[in-house]
Order: sequence, then structure tokens, then C-alpha cells
Amino acid sequence: MKSLKISTLLMVMVLILSGCSRDDFDFSKIASTTISGFGEKFGNLSLSGIGEQIGIQSGPLVKLSPAPLPVYAVGDTFVYSSGGTLVQEQVVSANEDRVTWTNDQGMIWTTTSDLITPPMSWSSHPELGRGRQTIIGNPSTIFPLAKGNKVAFGIRGNSENVPTGWRHEQICEVLGQKDITVTAGDFTTFHISCKRKDHKEDLYYSPAAQNYVLRVREFANTKSQKQLVSVNLGNDRTKNISAKVDRSTKERTSLPKKIKIPSVKYSKTGIPSSGNPDVDALIVKLEAMIKRFEALSVSKPLSKDAKKVSSDKTISTGKYGVHLASYRTVKGAKRGWKVLKKKFKKELRDLRFATTEFDASKGKGTFIRLMGVGFKTKKAANKFCTRLKKKRQYCKGERARP
Repeated sequence: MKSLKISTLLMVMVLILSGCSRDDFDFSKIASTTISGFGEKFGNLSLSGIGEQIGIQSGPLVKLSPAPLPVYAVGDTFVYSSGGTLVQEQVVSANEDRVTWTNDQGMIWTTTSDLITPPMSWSSHPELGRGRQTIIGNPSTIFPLAKGNKVAFGIRGNSENVPTGWRHEQICEVLGQKDITVTAGDFTTFHISCKRKDHKEDLYYSPAAQNYVLRVREFANTKSQKQLVSVNLGNDRTKNISAKVDRSTKERTSLPKKIKIPSVKYSKTGIPSSGNPDVDALIVKLEAMIKRFEALSVSKPLSKDAKKVSSDKTISTGKYGVHLASYRTVKGAKRGWKVLKKKFKKELRDLRFATTEFDASKGKGTFIRLMGVGFKTKKAANKFCTRLKKKRQYCKGERARP
């Protein structure tokens, strides 16, 4: 019996030490570690990690049945925190094919109800402007959610500030269930992981909240998180779901403020009525914006004899520039610079080409800003923009380099 205990102990130690590196034996680090952090320092293995290595799986406290598509209702309100900023999102119209949202920043966008499909159209964006996307495939086939479910689909889009448009493929898979604690409470969620060429997105969907409670995005050099702060559903359709929202603090129980929907006069259209005149006006306004954008977004093809951009280096003086357009690739931005240089030869003659990268959020992916640089201050860059805006060219002052 004694020899059996010794053998078992040796086996466990081998499993633990197999995950260790030389740095894990730096006792000066261990000596400065608190008890709560000791498991992480010891071979970079937490107790749950050791359990997984010897075949002990720690699952969620509540086992959920396969989750059907979420059902959205007018009035559903979600408050999220992202990068220290609170944003309130509210459903203003919903049917089987489309959900229309607005937020407290004045943006309007439409989605489907399957959660993983990016916005189909949007009224405004600080970088992209108005735009829309088309889905190739059927992302909703990932529902009902169950571990191992997988779907792949294509996305094509364009916007007023990205004349060349974009296209990419997304693959999503349900990795299982996981307990998640966010400001809004404790949730048992389905972990959905989606991958594109330029980034990875992890969504933790709670049937009780009818939305994701946590979203994590990872790009080549950046990472962002968006977590649920509060939820107020328009009805009690989730009252019988076992994984309930735990709101034990004043912050969690505080009701979100009501978003005012502007009243707009409109003529009759073929769009189905929601029964609410204000909501119908909002949807008609969004559709009108998209149609105007589509009429203006046709761009002329570049000539084959287009000359190579003279320089792609930032000017030696001035950290600021003007954002003129957005593209999916640096190559596309260079072509765009050539076109703008011809169109605004006098205005852009003293500026140099540069690019910066940004995340357009809401599943749109990473884009490249086309910048004209050579300004010492952001104020000077924005002052320059007034000249181009008078000629109906998008222009915004931005920092172009550290």
C-alpha cells in the first residue's frame, strides 16, 4: 500500500512539472506571490488546469438544454461596458427576419437574430460612414446551440468611406458551456468562438439574457472586451430558464434610461408596419439613408497606367494627419491615395501618404485608414479638413504616429 501511494504521488508530480519552465523555479517570484496567485505561479497551472490534465473536467453549475435562436422584442434594453465607456442598446423593431436597434449615441443598425451575423446595415459610423453587408450562407444553422455545432459563411460589404468594399469568411463553433460573472450578474453561457482572417471573437451567450453577456475580440496587436452591465427585457419570456440573472446590488437593479425615438413624418412604403408609428419612421429613415448611400457609392475603376504612389512614408515633421477614406488592405489604400491626389491635386500636394489600423467593431473587422500626414496638431488637421468637406470629401483629423 505504501509503495502504491508513492507511485501515485510521483505520477501527479510528473504531470504538474510537465507544464513548468525554468522561470517557474525562480523562488524569489514564488516568495512574493500571494496565496490566491500561488496556483498560477506554480508551473503556470491553476488547480482547474491540473484537474483537466488528469481527466477531471469542471463544467458549469447549471446544465442547459440546446439553446434555440434568441427572440427579441421591442423595448429590450442592454447596457454594456466597453473600454470604460457605457453604451445602451435597445430594440426598436423585431420580426423573424430582421431586428432594428438604436443606442444612446444616435446610431441605428439592423441585424438578424442569430447573434453571430454582423450588422446588415447601419446609419452611421465614425470611420466607415453609412453602409451595409450581405451574408452568403446561413449562420443561423448553428442553432440550437450545442457543443460541437459549427457554421461557415461569407460576408460582403461596402460603405460610403470604403468605396472598394470588403469581403471575408467567418467560421463559428460552439465550444461548450461556461459560467461567466459580469457586472450584470452570474450566468451560465454557451461559448461561441468565431474566427476571421484578421481577428478572433469569443461570444458568451446567455439564454436568460437573450444576448451575449461577454464579448472578447483579439486582433494581431490589440484585445478588447465588452461586458453586460444590465439587462431589461421587454417581457418575461425567459422567466422559466434556469440560469437566472443575479442582481444583488443597486448597480444591477437600476433600470436603464429610456431612449427617445425621434418622430419623423414619412410616406407609405412597402416595409411592414410594426404597429408603432415612431418605430416605423425610424426604420424608413434608415432605409432611405442606405438607398442614398448606394446611389453615391459607385466608384470609378482605376486606369491601368496609374502611376505608383510617390511615397508611403510619413512626413518628418508632424504627428497628425487627415483621415480621408478606409480600406481593407494597405494596397487598396495606396490606390485610393492615387485617386485622391488627382482629384485634389492642389489641396494634397504638401501631404504624405500614411496608414493606420482600426477595429470597426460590431463584427465588421479591421480596416486601414488612408491618411494624409504633415500636421503638428490635431486642430490644424481639422482646420485643413474644412477645405475638403466643402467639396463633399470625407475628412477628419487623427493622430498618425506616436
